Order: sequence, then structure tokens, then C-alpha cells
Amino acid sequence: MDAKELKGVDESLYSRQLYVYGADAQRRMQQTNVLLVGLQGLGVEIAKNIILSGVKSVGILDQEPVQISDLGSQFYLKESDVGKPRAECAIGQLTELNKYVNVHHIPVKSGCLMPYLDESVLKNYNLVVLTGKTVNEQIHVNKLCRKLGIMFIAADVHGLLGSVFIDLIELTVKDTNGEREKRGLISSISNDEKAIVTTLDKKRHDLNSGDFVVFTEVKGMKEINKGEPVKIKYKASNQFEIDLDTSKFSKYTTDGYFEQVKMPTTFKFDTLGDQVKRPTFQFYDGFEMECHCLRNAISAFQLKNGRMADPTKQEDVDSLIKFATDFASRVEVSVGEEWKAGYEIDKKKVEKLQRLAIGSRAQITPMTATLGGIVGQE
Repeated sequence: MDAKELKGVDESLYSRQLYVYGADAQRRMQQTNVLLVGLQGLGVEIAKNIILSGVKSVGILDQEPVQISDLGSQFYLKESDVGKPRAECAIGQLTELNKYVNVHHIPVKSGCLMPYLDESVLKNYNLVVLTGKTVNEQIHVNKLCRKLGIMFIAADVHGLLGSVFIDLIELTVKDTNGEREKRGLISSISNDEKAIVTTLDKKRHDLNSGDFVVFTEVKGMKEINKGEPVKIKYKASNQFEIDLDTSKFSKYTTDGYFEQVKMPTTFKFDTLGDQVKRPTFQFYDGFEMECHCLRNAISAFQLKNGRMADPTKQEDVDSLIKFATDFASRVEVSVGEEWKAGYEIDKKKVEKLQRLAIGSRAQITPMTATLGGIVGQE
């Protein structure tokens, strides 16, 4: 990277991530204002990561009193902080992480999050990250963020159960995989409405359907050189079809290269409300729907009882499982191209859910570190 690219970026501080994200992405991050709600074990991991990444500012909102259980995963708290507001106790250490980032806590009375977190507060931020809140609260804030065009992330850790939801509304990505563009020699191009391209010596082209290519140095069929990128369709390891009518082009004679061109891809995101009803998952292990049901059951238990489930009380664990199975009966699952209501949790999987439910009140350090890294990267 030259000096012009790095203008306004502290290369000595951000050297490692510069060569992953690039200078342009780093500059955009330096203009981003983030609101982080919740500063328990997961929240402090996220705060640490986004402050070190070099965003413009981070607002911290958590006036809940420190509890003795927080000390197991929130590394900026100490025993003398018990009873004091979480954000106030940790803001000093967070501020010291990066001199370029404006880290500030937002004072608000304990228990007043939802009335306080309105449009007048949210409009000052580009991204809102919510942790430690019920699904209903997450859906409410997500709706407000959507209305204002603000990106939204919700994340939680409940023992060995973790969840991350991301709503970037609409995102255009220039490079979806970070791999180097494919390039290869060709041996023929047919004269057809959808031409077939064959590589030289049966070499693999390593392209996929939907990729785009351009052609250079082709002899004979000169019309195809340096044209607009054309979409391809995979035919064989050494052949692909191009969405281009070459029937009236000159005949191919020899030589030439195909070169892959990475085209911008736009992703549209669902709201949390939609995803709660019709979930899609980024990680599949055969247990993801059960985890989704338990996550919503934990929230339903909190709303009904005003507290987290007590793992020492069997009636609390049984109540969580009942909430999970009730939710499963209403959730919609994908069957082919259709969505159908109702999901049955297998009896063997109920046993796994019970073990997860027992630890649902805890924030375990390996889990908070892992999910904090994922959210920080997003």
C-alpha cells in the first residue's frame, strides 16, 4: 500500500488488519459510530474488539448493577464493583484501549432501557449492538433501527448456547470470498447463441456458475476481446458456457485467455422478527432448530417470571423445555420452496436441550470470547 492509500490511517497501529480489510475499509470503519447495549461477559468482548478495530466512537449503555456472577466473564470488573453500574465500572479500561476511539458511557436509570432507547438516541449511531436482552426487546430495537436505516446486531450467550443475528439491511460486497481471480488459456470458443469455451490441455478452469469473465488476446474471434464481463455456466471441469451470442462473430482460431471479474454482489437482510418466525442458519449441525427454540424459550421465561431460570430448580428447567416445545409447534420450517408451521423436537434431542437449559444462566468465557470475536468481525 502506498502513502496515498494510507492517508488518515495509523499504519503502525492497524498494520495487521490493514492487509486483511484494506485501507478503504479501515477508513470507513473510522467513520462509524457504534452503540453497544449490555456489558456483561459477551458485551465487554465485543466492546474490546470494536474499539481495537478503530471505529470512530463507541457508546456504552448498561446501568445495571454489577453482580458477583459477572466477575467470572467480565474481565474489567472486580469484587469492589459489585452493586455499581456496569458501564461506569468498565469505561476507564475500555477508553485506554485505543486513543483514536471516542469511548463514552450513556447514563440512564437501571431498568429504563426500552423507554430511553428511542429514535433520538439511535439516530446518532451507524450500528447498534444489543446483548443481554430478551428477543422481544431485540425485535423492538431492530424495528426502530430499520426505520432509521441503522444496522443492527443482536447477540447472546446462555451457557453453551450462543446466538448472533445480523441485519445490515442491504449490503453490497465487492469481493465475496477474498480469493485471487481465476485466469487460464483457452483452446476453443464455439459460434453459438450461448458459446462454449474450452480450456487448453483440459486444464481445470475452477469457475462456478454465476461467475463473470472477460477475454483477452483471442485470435480469430477478435470481437470477444476486452468486451463487457459475461456470466458463465459450469459445463465441465474444462468447459463453461458464456451468456453471449457469438454466432455472428468471426471463427476462433487460436490462443487467448479468460480472466475472472469479480462483480459487486448485493445482499438483502431479513428483520429479526422475520427470522424468529422463519429462521435460516449459517451453521448447520442437526441441532440448530432446537437451539433456536431454546433461545426463544429463555426469553419467554424471562418475560413471564422477570428473571433467568434457576438451574438448581427442576421446575425452572422443565418450564424452559415446555416453552421450547411450544415455540417449536409455531415456528415455520422450510420444506422445499415452501414454509410450513410446526417443528417436532425429537425425544433424544430434548435430553440435550435439558443439559443446555441447566447452564443457560451462565456466561462462559470461551463462549463469550468466541461470539465476541464473531460480532467484532461483523
